[in-house]
Amino acid sequence: MRCNGFGVVSWLAAVQLCAAASSPCKQIADDQLKLASSLDLSFPSDIRYLAGFDAELAFQCVTSVALDVQDATDMLAYIKKYFSFQSTLAYLKNPPKSYQQLPVDVMGRLDAIGKKITEGAYSNQYALELDIQAVIRDAHEGHLSYNAGVIGLFSWFLPDGLVSISSDGQEIPEIYANSDIISRVNNASPIVQLQGQSPFSYLRSYLERTTAAMGLIDPHAEWNQLMVNSANQFSRTGTSGDSSIAYDFFQSTTIYNGKSIQGKFKNGTSFEWVYKAGASINLTDYSYTSAKGIKKGRVTNEKTSSVKSLSVNNLIPESIKITEVEGAPGSPRSNIPYRSYPRNPVVVQSNFSVGGTVSGYVLEDESIGVLSIPNFAANSLANAATFSDTVKSFIKQAKSANATKIVIDLSGNGGEPFSSPLTCSVNSSLGSNRPHYFELVLYPS
Repeated sequence: MRCNGFGVVSWLAAVQLCAAASSPCKQIADDQLKLASSLDLSFPSDIRYLAGFDAELAFQCVTSVALDVQDATDMLAYIKKYFSFQSTLAYLKNPPKSYQQLPVDVMGRLDAIGKKITEGAYSNQYALELDIQAVIRDAHEGHLSYNAGVIGLFSWFLPDGLVSISSDGQEIPEIYANSDIISRVNNASPIVQLQGQSPFSYLRSYLERTTAAMGLIDPHAEWNQLMVNSANQFSRTGTSGDSSIAYDFFQSTTIYNGKSIQGKFKNGTSFEWVYKAGASINLTDYSYTSAKGIKKGRVTNEKTSSVKSLSVNNLIPESIKITEVEGAPGSPRSNIPYRSYPRNPVVVQSNFSVGGTVSGYVLEDESIGVLSIPNFAANSLANAATFSDTVKSFIKQAKSANATKIVIDLSGNGGEPFSSPLTCSVNSSLGSNRPHYFELVLYPS
């Protein structure tokens, strides 16, 4: 069959088949598949950035997912039910004077969204979810989230990022292109304009309309999340073997921000950074090759592919079933993923960068030990155990080096479940009141 002829099938069938073959969702899935076939994806989720596709086609795809009024109404009802348990709703609506963000009536905003659904104000699923995500973003609450639907399937990312640098540590920082700093460009020129605005004005508006929810109350912390930061990146990639690439909230966004970012440097030169799009999963494997397939898999949660479905049993990693914890603190190595950190750690956690994130340093000239803990999370019982072992080893070595002070560096650490007490003597304080799940973790049969 040819798309410009009838072939051996009916005209209507030909039109339907050709439309499906040329749809933006099918095209980006095909492009991703073609690029991924030539990649060594040792870290599977790196497909998001290594097999990028056309940003505009991705936007056309995600906005082609139709909105079903009844499905949307049901979804919003579930969201409201679960959000009603958020303990800070009253404070968010009427915050104290010390609160650093604007007040937000979460439930009132959700009611307004429900009204817009019934009035037919949303042209597609993406438009609805933009409003829902805006409520969550404006709550600035890290424990309030909604991780479903079409938003989050794609990321739009730029070829470069931003860094904020003060010339002497006292002057107000200026914004630079990260590539200029990494490449050590002589007399790198700061950026003085983004999209026709000052960098400060543009980035503040970007925070208010484009970023996914960060869950940060402090505006300064939000600003820092827009800048390239090695500790933040390692915090998001180092605890598992799924990904090795993480961008900041400016360089990568799950909310469409146009075709490109244009700007000017202080030296008068201009630049344009063009967006690409990507997905952390193989779109073809998940049958996300059409708007209908995406709706089934991401919105109505129907089975659309041969991808293994989740059950209570396989939600628990196989490593949890380990009966004997193996491994000890790893030996020092020079491949530390921080550009600004010393290259001579005295200790690093086993499986460093693919499960372990703890590293320790001794600044002998100043008699100071620095323990870097960018993440508390552990993807296995073994990694949780080596967390404690690494900390103990560092303390021992810092003492041997006559360090008089210890700095615990939590740069990049957003909190996370603190797994390590489950593997040391602190656990005994739990007594006999342990949930059955932790009995299985701590004392597997």
